[in-house]
Amino acid sequence: SQRTPFSVEDILNPTKFTRKLNSTGEESAADHNPNEGDGKTEHRTVGKTESLPRLKVKSRRIRTAFTPEQLRVLEFSFQRSHYLSVLERHTIAAALRLSETQVKIWFQNRRTKW
Repeated sequence: SQRTPFSVEDILNPTKFTRKLNSTGEESAADHNPNEGDGKTEHRTVGKTESLPRLKVKSRRIRTAFTPEQLRVLEFSFQRSHYLSVLERHTIAAALRLSETQVKIWFQNRRTKW
């Protein structure tokens, strides 16, 4: 049984999973990398690497963890009005030390839940 690494580098590497498999799903002997598993990894490619398009990896925003006090103020504001004006959004964001986008998204999500 062959061990396949699942590190982030391996998953995001476009050349990592381009090895050919035979009809039984096993890696063919010609493609076997004797250095695999000993810390010396060699990435094998099929064709020219210059012609491979660059993959754009979109970084994800870190999820906001609201404090209980922030949630209390946001919920209170939501009870008063389900929609905020630009000025209300700015005021709440400044008071809670959040970005206006965080407040806007919180209200969008809260309306969906409502």
